[in-house]
Formats: sequence, C-alpha cells, structure tokens
Amino acid sequence: MEKIFLVIFGALACLCAIMNAPGLFYFLSITLLVWFLINRYCPQDDRKLISRVFIIGIMLKCAIAVIFYWSLIIRGEFYRSFVHAFSSFEWKAGVLFNDEFAYTMAGWEIKRFLAGEIIEKQLYFFMNGYLYWTALIYTLFGYVPLVIKLYNCLFSVIVAGLAYLIAREIFDRKVARIACIFVAFSPSLLLWSVTNLKDILNLLCFSVMFWGVIKFLNEARFKWFLILLLSAGMAISIRKDMTYLIAAFLIIITIAYLAKTRFFLSRFRKVIFLFLLFGLFCFALIVKGKTVEAQYDKFTYQFIHKQRGNISMGGHVYRIYPSEYYNNPGKKMSIVELSKSFVRGTINFFLSPFPWETLTLMELIYYPQVLIGYFFIPFTALGVLAGARNNNKARILLLFIILISLPMVLTDANVGTVVRHRDLIFPFMYIFTAAGLQRVCGRK
Repeated sequence: MEKIFLVIFGALACLCAIMNAPGLFYFLSITLLVWFLINRYCPQDDRKLISRVFIIGIMLKCAIAVIFYWSLIIRGEFYRSFVHAFSSFEWKAGVLFNDEFAYTMAGWEIKRFLAGEIIEKQLYFFMNGYLYWTALIYTLFGYVPLVIKLYNCLFSVIVAGLAYLIAREIFDRKVARIACIFVAFSPSLLLWSVTNLKDILNLLCFSVMFWGVIKFLNEARFKWFLILLLSAGMAISIRKDMTYLIAAFLIIITIAYLAKTRFFLSRFRKVIFLFLLFGLFCFALIVKGKTVEAQYDKFTYQFIHKQRGNISMGGHVYRIYPSEYYNNPGKKMSIVELSKSFVRGTINFFLSPFPWETLTLMELIYYPQVLIGYFFIPFTALGVLAGARNNNKARILLLFIILISLPMVLTDANVGTVVRHRDLIFPFMYIFTAAGLQRVCGRK
C-alpha cells in the first residue's frame, strides 16, 4: 500500500510541476513530507497502522473533495444570494454550503485588499485567522479553492494521528488505535474536510494545543510550551469567542503543573498563590469597572443576544431561554434559570437533530453521524466515568471539552451550525468512546 501511495502522489506531483500547477504541487509535496515524518517519529509498534490510516484517509478524502468540487462546478451550483457581490466568481464556487461560499469569497477579497486593490464591498464581519490562511493560498497560487479543500483533507487526517497520540498518553495503546480509526473515518469529519470551512483547521489547533498540554505536563520543556502557546493563539484567532475559556484552561493547566512539581507543599506558597489569583481577579474587575454581579448580567445578556441573532438568521433553529428574555434581553436572569437553559442547550447541542423532527437535505446527509453518536452514548459515558475516576490526564481532557463547548451550548441556535460546532469536540469524545468500548469488549 505504501508503494502505491508513493507512486500515485509522486507521479501527480511531477505532473503538476510539468503542467505548472504550483498549488497542487506543494500540497502533494507537503503530504508526502507528513507521511515521511509519520514513518520517522510515530511509535514503532503502531507505525504501520498510523501510516495506513493516513494513506487511506488522505486518498479517500482527496478523491471525494475533487469529485464534489468538479461535479458542483459542472452542474453550475452556486448561491445566487451572493451573486451581486461576487458575480465574476459565481460559476467557480464549487461549494456545498452558504458559509463555504462566504469563506471562499471573503478570502479572495482579503487577498485583493492586502494587495492594495480597492474593493467595493466591506470585509466580512466574521474576520478570523482562517480567512487570512485562505488569502495566503490565493496570494501564492491564485484563485484555487480546490487546493484549500485538499489542505483541509490533510489537516483532518493529521487530527486522527494526534488523537492517537493523545489517547495513548491518557489511556493505552489499544484505546489509541480505536480512537485513531474513529477520528480518521468519522462521516461528519469527512464531510467537513472536503469543504472550505474553518472547522477542520480550528480542530487541528485544538488538537495540537491539547497534545502540547499533555507533553508539557510530562516534561516542562520550552518546545512544548511554545507549541502550546502558538496553537492556542491560532485557535483564538479563528474563534475569538474562545479567548477567555482558553485562557482559563491554560491557567488551570499552570496550577496542575505547579501541583505536580510539589510547588504547593509549602503553606506559604499556597497562601501567596491564592492571594495572587484573587488579586488578578480583582484587578480584572477594576479594569472593567464592574462588580461580579454586573459581569454576570453582561455575560447573560451577551448569550441571549447572540442566540437571538442566530435565531433571526432562519433555518432549522431552536430556543433554550424562556421567551420573555428574547423579547427583553436586558432582563436579569437568575442562576437557576441560566442552569435550566444550559441543560436545554446541552441536550440540543449534543443530540440534535432529533429523529422526530423534519430534516433538511443537509441534515439528512449528516444524519448517519447522528445515529452513530446515539449508538456511542453508553460507551462514551462509560469511558468518561472510567477516566474521571483515577486518571488526571483524562480529567484535564474532560475539562477541556467542557470549556470549549460552553459558549456554543449557550449561544448556538441553528441545527446546521450545531452539527459543525459539535465536531470540534467529537474527536476528543471519541477517545472516551474508545476507552468505554474497550472496557465493554475486553482487552482483545
């Protein structure tokens, strides 16, 4: 299999070089480089498995991406609501979703803007690091949206390898093998990896960040700290609403590291550290000029306001807050009411679309993943219980999942958006699923 992969990708790279297709040439070259690194640095006992998962995954996803792209272009599929803004590219879109068209075109507009061109339309309100990534590809290779999709295919397969490394650090080799296969061939991740959406790159940043956390806790070396810091910064640039939660997670990791190094054995150090945390908290409140109650009111208002905005965009939507808060978003919400809304949001976030609802075409395409998720619920719960009982690294992973999903649980309203956001944490959930499956099926 490895020889076939090398022959196919090597021949395609040579063909792209001859035909002057630099975007595809560099993609194929980087893919081959990643494969060589896997064979050089992955654990010896599972190197063959990871190599074959990488080969099958990248070839399958790239083939689907190319087929989807050209079939959509041949059929002339494009979103007419954007024609007035990007009429010259309407026939080149080759996209599956409205958001994908927006990301494709916004990246091109940023490229034009950075090149000094005067653009008629204002840059999109959802400016993020992913758009600069697409603008970089356009700057280097021209308008090549297919190349961006192929890089997402590569990123998704790398995420599967990182899931293996994380699962092996937290549990054991057998759990890691199962998790790697689950992540590599998850139907939903396959769908997002053949599109021009930010989710796969965001997931890669999260995976690298958590892998850096695990390695840093094992050995406090500067390279792991640098990897952790850079990946966290990239994740924040893609999703700015994660800033406070990622910062909180890194603070907790710092405390965990200090506890591991027996920093807190001294009572004096404990007291000093607690005073320092309390001082930082008070300083943050002073800078904002608000009390704890005012901050709580501000955040609840933002949650309700954002969910109301998501509802107003239409489509298959749901509500988690009582109706009076949508009509009067400035109304104060009690902690009890917020807790109830959080439970409703959690159920919708992890389980929608529900079988009894009328589904859209794209939700029907996604529904096999929903059924797989329903089937995995007991195994995931068992894995979470097993890991949280006496495994500190599993507890850290669980905390990471909770913090990442928190803003999406409280603000998402569109089912189509939920299924995308949910897949930002599903690869980490698959690690617990694999652990639960192993406990049920035994050690074979």
